[in-house]
Amino acid sequence: MVDLVNAVTGWNWTIADMQRIGERRLNMMRAFNAREGAGRDRDTLPRRLFDEPLKEGASDGVSVTRAELEAALDEYYRLCGWDNASGMPTRAKLQELGVDSILDIFQGWIGRAAPPGGCSVGRRRDRHPSRRGVS
Repeated sequence: MVDLVNAVTGWNWTIADMQRIGERRLNMMRAFNAREGAGRDRDTLPRRLFDEPLKEGASDGVSVTRAELEAALDEYYRLCGWDNASGMPTRAKLQELGVDSILDIFQGWIGRAAPPGGCSVGRRRDRHPSRRGVS
């Protein structure tokens, strides 16, 4: 993939460069989701995976407990450098990635419930041409 990007763009990126870009993207998406009211409480699995063991295949009979999910989230957040209680990127993590300027935009929203109807900025979903029957 790196060779392809370098060939098309003329840049001289490494795999580490591309991983860093992906990490920045993930953290910026997480901050956006915080503004919309999504946090650790949204990082879950369908109830069915807790209540019904899987059937067939290599996972036959396997189910996930809520405690296992919570432990996995704790470890994932630790590896990401995120706050364990909220699941949000920390200021230190955003500074490390050079995207801490987004805190000015999202700081007031982190931890707040999303406004009715979701995002309060940008294009509304029902205004998109594909939702009006226009191709």
